[in-house]
Amino acid sequence: MDESEKLLKIEPEFNEITEIVNEYFTIGNSRIFALKFNFNNFSIKDIPARNIILNHIGRDLKEGSVIFEASSGNFGIALAKFGKIYGFKVVILISRKVNQNVINALEKNGATVILLNTEICPIPGKEDIAYESQAKESLKILKNGLEKIVLDTKVIDINSKEIINLLKKQNTIELAKYLAKIYNGFCPMQYENELNPMAHYNYTARIIEEKIKENNVDLSKLKIICTFGTGGTSYGISKYFLDRYNKKIVTVAFPEEGQDVGGIRNLSNAHF
Repeated sequence: MDESEKLLKIEPEFNEITEIVNEYFTIGNSRIFALKFNFNNFSIKDIPARNIILNHIGRDLKEGSVIFEASSGNFGIALAKFGKIYGFKVVILISRKVNQNVINALEKNGATVILLNTEICPIPGKEDIAYESQAKESLKILKNGLEKIVLDTKVIDINSKEIINLLKKQNTIELAKYLAKIYNGFCPMQYENELNPMAHYNYTARIIEEKIKENNVDLSKLKIICTFGTGGTSYGISKYFLDRYNKKIVTVAFPEEGQDVGGIRNLSNAHF
């Protein structure tokens, strides 16, 4: 299968993968629509995952590269799907607290899942000191997971001091980067990669614009409600409509403090 055939499999027309629900409901004088994806278990995280992979193939993502990333679910699933399409192994560092259905979906799509004692949604820069014994136990889990995809775990032994330090801090984001470095692999760095928000700027926002127009919604009165994970979706969509219509139309909805929602941050943990 050549590259053009692969692209056809993952780049359907807007109408094939998205729709604005026509049976909207109302709150006061407002009509509420929902953007949903209906193509092959497509999620909104597929958009930046695909964009990042395609833009790095042939550069720092080469034949035989392993993709390492910390995820709370959907982005990891998206990486696994596209990793399978393009022939890359994918290793996802994820919290033991994550719903089993998410873990099943990751494994079904071919990812090697490393379950760690961390928060559900990794927080860039945050360090929660864990016990040395817990970090060493996580190191064993990591080695066992990497052995499954025939990676040389002597690399882990050689770099165990730094890895244990990251595990003690429960810093799975930096751990994913470090693993990519020592294995000469690739980390998408979804939390800091500009290709994440730009994918939503160039694609998601235009889907919304097109579908809203089809439903005869006045764009000058449009409000878009987003949750916040990496910030890529809300930033990319917000910038698109600000650039095109000079209008701030995105409102970010945060869970209450103390609520632990996979992939969604509360206000105090928001980082972009």
